[in-house]
Amino acid sequence: MRESVNETTNVAPYTAVFGQLPRGPLAVLRDVWLNEADLRDRLEIARSYAEEHAAKSQQQYVERYNRRSCTKSFTVGEHVLVLQKDSTASKVFARWIGPAVVIEIQSPHSYVVEFDNGSQRIIHANHLRKFYISTQCVTYDSNLLVNEFVYFDF
Repeated sequence: MRESVNETTNVAPYTAVFGQLPRGPLAVLRDVWLNEADLRDRLEIARSYAEEHAAKSQQQYVERYNRRSCTKSFTVGEHVLVLQKDSTASKVFARWIGPAVVIEIQSPHSYVVEFDNGSQRIIHANHLRKFYISTQCVTYDSNLLVNEFVYFDF
């Protein structure tokens, strides 16, 4: 187990802690007799190696996570729907509530949203969706109402 390599750092845990490859008692005795590399130098080499591989792995994780994502941005005054967890204990169920209004942009991905009841919440962009208002107002004029029936004869 101590010799297996970590996926992120590409360094064995034993090497990351002690700065050397795991060895048996004879190899340790030989190093003591010969006074080979200093422990600090070995730890520094292991640390730099781990940092380099961790940075590469982190970039791979970011690319994999964002592969199918798209950027979302909202403006102040825009109407949005908010994804809210259901009151059940399960994390699987959620529903869209709203519309709410964006009143402030806190960061590129966080927005302050105000609901109809006056409450405000800071919400991440992943939990927001644009709300499209299809009609502003509807007027009804009884004089223009015409009943038409279409009959098809087969």
